[in-house]
Amino acid sequence: SSAALAQAPAPAPIEQFIGKLTTASAQESRDDRYVATLSLPGNQPFAIAYIARAVTPGGFFLPGAEVFDMYHPAISARTAAGRLAITPAG
Repeated sequence: SSAALAQAPAPAPIEQFIGKLTTASAQESRDDRYVATLSLPGNQPFAIAYIARAVTPGGFFLPGAEVFDMYHPAISARTAAGRLAITPAG
């Protein structure tokens, strides 16, 4: 008899976890930050996400996200900063 190998399920689309994302007009992944520009007509909600990869175990500072309107600098927002602990696998 032949044994059937169980396959791991395919990863779920990220939208399943965080909802629909807004398409960025331009974006850059830098060593210390992710930068994106959006064109939003009027007072529209938006959602942006990024994935960070940890390569070293330890405790790290997680800066808050910052958003501002480049044509109206008085319009801005910032999320809270936090801490992140990365532990070795296993």
